[in-house]
Amino acid sequence: MKKSEYLSLAKKYGTPLYVYDEAVIRRQCQKLRIAFPNAAIHYAVKANSNPALLRIIESEKFHVECVSLGELALVQSVGFPKERISFTCSNLTEGELLAASKTGARIHLDSLEQVRIWGERRLGKEISVRLNQGIGAGHHSHVITGGPDSKFGISLADVPTLLKLSKKYGLTVTGLQQHIGSNVLTPAMFLKAMKTLFATALVFPELSHLDFGGGFGIAYRPQQSALDLPAVSKGFSKLC
Repeated sequence: MKKSEYLSLAKKYGTPLYVYDEAVIRRQCQKLRIAFPNAAIHYAVKANSNPALLRIIESEKFHVECVSLGELALVQSVGFPKERISFTCSNLTEGELLAASKTGARIHLDSLEQVRIWGERRLGKEISVRLNQGIGAGHHSHVITGGPDSKFGISLADVPTLLKLSKKYGLTVTGLQQHIGSNVLTPAMFLKAMKTLFATALVFPELSHLDFGGGFGIAYRPQQSALDLPAVSKGFSKLC
């Protein structure tokens, strides 16, 4: 859009005004699909939960990742099927965990306590867990969600306890998730995290999926460069 068009919209609707170009959103989806043709790509609803934007992403057959019951209800209301919804259980109450378990979304348990609750309440025989593998990245310390200072996920040191809890409650770990941070701009950090998760996966013999979480970085400032998606794609293919 031209500057004059933005000004015209601002006069019509008032300010502040946020304008999104559907064609740009669809092009970005296509870039991701080309870079990772054999992966399910999840859009983090917390980035922007505007229903109109979510409908565009749903029409592109992308998946979504939610972190609250409100986000879960929203993506269901705009048409995402449960098979394309994942839910990361960060800082949930037991009641919220129980409610999320009934939606049919893929649940990623965030702590040993949640694994215990899941087992005791008999919410299902299969579980996916979020791990903190000591690797974090992002454009600012506030958005780094992995590493030694992160409050998210089960640490690798606690994997033996995770296995004991799984055995105690008859649970099978079928999925592993990690999220190293948001707006990651360095391919090497993504690839390091991916390689580490592949190594950790060897401890769990019955996995059906791995979730290589992190936000693909974009250039917010002229001196920045967006994450090199082809480089991440090439490195990921070699790891596979």
